[in-house]
Amino acid sequence: MVRTIGIAAEDVGIILVNFRGLRDTLSCLGAVANLRTPPRRVIVVDNGSDDGSAETLRRELARPGSGVCAELLELPGNEGFAGGNNAALRLLLRDQGCRAFWLLNNDAEPEPAALDALCETLNGLATPGACGSLLVHMGGAGRVQCTGGGRLNRLLGTARHLGEGLTTEAARRLSAKDVGARLDYICGASLLVSRSAVERAGLPDEAFFLYYEDVEWGIRLRRAGFDLGYAPGSVVLHKEGGSTGAASSRKGGAPVRSRFIDYLTLRNRVWLVRSAYPFALPLVLASYLGVVVNRCRRGQAGRLGLVARAAWHGLTGRMGRPNPSNSEDRQA
Repeated sequence: MVRTIGIAAEDVGIILVNFRGLRDTLSCLGAVANLRTPPRRVIVVDNGSDDGSAETLRRELARPGSGVCAELLELPGNEGFAGGNNAALRLLLRDQGCRAFWLLNNDAEPEPAALDALCETLNGLATPGACGSLLVHMGGAGRVQCTGGGRLNRLLGTARHLGEGLTTEAARRLSAKDVGARLDYICGASLLVSRSAVERAGLPDEAFFLYYEDVEWGIRLRRAGFDLGYAPGSVVLHKEGGSTGAASSRKGGAPVRSRFIDYLTLRNRVWLVRSAYPFALPLVLASYLGVVVNRCRRGQAGRLGLVARAAWHGLTGRMGRPNPSNSEDRQA
């Protein structure tokens, strides 16, 4: 008999993508094992790690009594955020018992009720598309990273997380309905998406490799007629930057951008606007003059070539995995 009731935690497939982040991944798996309601499946994707992560994960997941029940999917190379998640999504879509998919960053640790709260919020949407968690900076004295997701400035291509910097208590007092109505995208660090939304709107765009793919996916979900929501009861601690090498500039603060991250965010911002809001492309490109000024003010004049390459690559569609021969791309 086909189930017609709402999506429950038992219907969810969880996806974690690991790239040289073994310690974070094991901590995340430990938190997943403590969820109040176990999911249907858990898939760990190793994104071509070259530090022995895959071998250790294989041993750990096979070890009796480990307390972790998950499948390991090993990719031959680093396919980025979308590519890693998509490999698992394609696998889970073959399982008709999976009615929703939870994309969870490997440097995140969900509280026990996190998945149940996400399912409750998703079921409450008129047309269930995707919903996000209350993301809290790990070790950041209760400071919020975002309330579910954020907004996109369609003229400049800049994305801003909603609720960033609030205390956890203040974020919980916000109206979940009002926050959800304002969301343009769900933060990919903790994103629950329905099967119907994936089947109709498609998978995340692998052209981005890393950064902005969750923003583009949110735009696509909205345009396909799906609703986005915020689950304040789904609290997830997030280290942020665990797989990209970004270090926090201060306790609980925003990560410091490496050349690698700088390049990707600047490139992908242009590509996003070119793809979704082409009318704003001239304004976005003009705004990069401000980016140049800011880099000079920060003593980063050595990155001016990076800014130019990023803008040009986004404009001309040179997307996907960055070229390791470029200094800003060596982490790829």
